[in-house]
Amino acid sequence: MEYSLARKIFNSAVSFEGAATLTEHPIPKSPLQYWWPIQPTIVNFVLALELYLKCLLTIQGKEFKKNHQLSEFFKALDAHSQKDIMAQLRYTDILLLQAKITEIEKVLIEWRYIYDYDNKQIDIEFLKAFCRATKAYIIQNHIQEINET
Repeated sequence: MEYSLARKIFNSAVSFEGAATLTEHPIPKSPLQYWWPIQPTIVNFVLALELYLKCLLTIQGKEFKKNHQLSEFFKALDAHSQKDIMAQLRYTDILLLQAKITEIEKVLIEWRYIYDYDNKQIDIEFLKAFCRATKAYIIQNHIQEINET
């Protein structure tokens, strides 16, 4: 069965989000030691978010560059999508949200190569909330487009 491009992108996003969720909590190494794979958690949440945004753009018939510019992808969404996602995130000021998106935009590079950076920080709760709000918006408003083959 051949799936639509939107479905393929959505499925990939779900896979990355699932991988992020699996590594979100410390993993026991021994009875007194834990390994916390935060780096793949963050990278996978960013990849999932990027793909959810690209899925929405595909559904809306919009082109997107093959880059990781989350702010560009969000700005390219129609106004209804932006407002709905903002509401789920409890943001009323688009400029504040854009600033937050810009903060996480560099994460994909920086956290994949974390050894090149000192003291990198990220608001992981915002990242997870943004990822999940975007996914929820797709499911609530575009499930028919996702299910098309």
